[in-house]
Amino acid sequence: MTLLGCMAHVRGKFTDAQSSYPSLAQQATRYIELLYELEANLKARHATAEEIARERQSKALPIMDTMEKWMQVAAKDCTPSDPLGKALDYAYKLWPRLRRYADNGIYQIDNNAVERNQRPSVIGRKNYLFSKNDRGAEDNAVFYSLLESCQIVGVSPLQWLTDILQRISHDTTEQQIQAMLPYNYKKSQE
Repeated sequence: MTLLGCMAHVRGKFTDAQSSYPSLAQQATRYIELLYELEANLKARHATAEEIARERQSKALPIMDTMEKWMQVAAKDCTPSDPLGKALDYAYKLWPRLRRYADNGIYQIDNNAVERNQRPSVIGRKNYLFSKNDRGAEDNAVFYSLLESCQIVGVSPLQWLTDILQRISHDTTEQQIQAMLPYNYKKSQE
């Protein structure tokens, strides 16, 4: 397992620090913007994982080295309890993990995609609070998991649900139900 850091979280800390140290915090966000520009260019070129790793090694790591030196100097201009000090401390603690994304072209600079995919579950969890009873909450969670599974395997939840609801009945066997699960459903549609 390789632990990585999330540059988006680091950027957020420096963005928050702009209220107290506008120019210093803005410099940090400029460095981070350069890293994201590199990522956008690689994505636009449809670069292979090998090309991405080479570009990151040759271009992203020097930007990060420069930013690290800048952070050492900027740390002298604030206290650890200042928003900028907290942002610097956060970045320092994650720095080795943040740099690791350059080691492999399949690694991501941030975990925004993962967090975006988790958002519906979090919202669902909040909605389950309003289920009338425990059984209703469990049913909602199962149903929601099935719809999210459709998304993960690349099946239209609406198509899946429309088809399955027409085929399922009280006498449907366990094997038939398993065949209707999103992953198996997708295989049967190919």
